[in-house]
Amino acid sequence: MGEAPLPQRARSYWKARFSAAAEGLERLLEAERAQLPPWLAVGFGFGIAAWFALGEPVEWRAFLCIAAALTLAGFVFGTGRAGRSLGWFALAATLGCALVWARSVWVAQPRLQRPAVVEFVGKVVSVDHLAAKQTVRLLLHPTDAALPPQVRVSVDEDKMPAGAAPGAEVKLRARLAPPPPMALPGTYDFARDAWFRGIGAVGKSLGPVALQVPGRHNVLNALAAAAVGLDLEMPFDRIQTALAAFAGVQRRFQIRGEAQGVLVVDDYGHHPAEIRATLAAAKAGFDRRVITVFQPHRYSRTQHLRNDFLTAFYQSDVLIVMDIYAAGEAPIEGVHARDLADGIAAHGHREVLYLGGDRAAIVDYLYESTRAGDLVLTLGAGDVGLLGGELLKRLGPDPGTTSKRR
Repeated sequence: MGEAPLPQRARSYWKARFSAAAEGLERLLEAERAQLPPWLAVGFGFGIAAWFALGEPVEWRAFLCIAAALTLAGFVFGTGRAGRSLGWFALAATLGCALVWARSVWVAQPRLQRPAVVEFVGKVVSVDHLAAKQTVRLLLHPTDAALPPQVRVSVDEDKMPAGAAPGAEVKLRARLAPPPPMALPGTYDFARDAWFRGIGAVGKSLGPVALQVPGRHNVLNALAAAAVGLDLEMPFDRIQTALAAFAGVQRRFQIRGEAQGVLVVDDYGHHPAEIRATLAAAKAGFDRRVITVFQPHRYSRTQHLRNDFLTAFYQSDVLIVMDIYAAGEAPIEGVHARDLADGIAAHGHREVLYLGGDRAAIVDYLYESTRAGDLVLTLGAGDVGLLGGELLKRLGPDPGTTSKRR
């Protein structure tokens, strides 16, 4: 007979080689059978390491599926000691990955989703002094339900809250952020460590910030500016100094002056949301009666936002409505400042006056009706701000004029 065809000879060759390798592996495992049990611990540790190395749940699931398939292949389809060894190793890896995943879910605590500058009260869990950095790390349980149940805050030693000890309550202002992950592959992953320790946020204590500009919206703007500065690693004392020196911008709650106890403020706000924010700032920042002179801006805006305007002035004690500042628009039939003033009054405002476009009459009214301790606010995107200067001139000392003021 002749030789077998080449493919058949190749298959026979590789079959013989694989059989020899399998027999060699069996002999090795038989000779080292006393050393096989410790490999269960290696497989278990391999599963745990795989969970830490893989970052996403979909990757953990894929690992568990592959390990389970190898376990099945080893016990069901494998032969001899090699098959059983594969099955036991894969089963240990499956258990290692599954158990560490389950534990991570069990100990997981809510985490801060994004950086934020917050002021909160927290109960001190532990105090860790870092002498080399002149810093103290406080582990805290915040009382604010919006924050994670446990946060870690670093405080400079010279700014340590009085009485800060385990069990005490302290009040802090701090920039908090989610625990940072590893900066480079293979480096320390604090986010994982914090996960298992139940720490939902970390941050640095900040000092107080004084602002010249009133209003909650300016506080929010200052917080955003401080957060950006901290992200850029600016020293906080520089941020404090810059915010304290900021006096605002033209026509944004711009204090024009004060005469005879009447404070005159000008603001560009002409949208209902801006108006509400400006009046809230006037009420929160000054203990004064607020008299607002409002000049609607554009016929189209007055028409489209009429319903919002009707309820935007409740925090003004007195409201004077001027004629609409056209800003180049043609009048729209049915859209008039008098109608807007009547609508605001109909919605419950205590005192609304329509004084049209007679600027002299408006200044006369303000001069005769205001008293020491009042705040006059000129509000709008047109030329209403000019009234503030005219009123201040009128309120200024004039010995030759008999005052009609009350």
